Amino acid sequence: MASLDIGCGDDPRGDVCVDHIAWPGVTHVVNVGFEPLPFEDSSFDTVYAWDFFEHLPKGVHYREDGKWHIHHPHIMVFNEAWRVLKNGGIFDTFTPILEPAVNGRLFHFSTWNENQFDQFTELGTDYKRDHMRRNGYLAKFEIVEKYPENFGIHVRFRAIKDALMLYA
Repeated sequence: MASLDIGCGDDPRGDVCVDHIAWPGVTHVVNVGFEPLPFEDSSFDTVYAWDFFEHLPKGVHYREDGKWHIHHPHIMVFNEAWRVLKNGGIFDTFTPILEPAVNGRLFHFSTWNENQFDQFTELGTDYKRDHMRRNGYLAKFEIVEKYPENFGIHVRFRAIKDALMLYA
């Protein structure tokens, strides 16, 4: 069973580990959330993202061709994790949500709460699902487990890739 750890930092836990810094154990240097993962579709059974989402901004505004745009790194991470996971593969995440683990840290650019992860599944409202799609969210996940752990929230998602989605 092949596993990928995205944003692994200096504590890798997967067979393949990516980060934007070449820490010991990092196998691929990738600016995750801003660049596509350099792997084939459906190539991993498990993708880890532990202590990672708080290091990404929720949105980055930029100007291109005379127009303002917004890039959502966390949406790109979910899309890329879904893309490289096999059907039924697990996206295993842990994100700090409690003070002082989140706020006031120099390299924490976003805060999260346990309900925000529902937006990446069918649990969100129709409005939220539509809003996510308009902002580029393409993945389909269901939550397998979600529980508080230490100072954060541990969420395991299952990738859903039905036949119609694979041929779209």
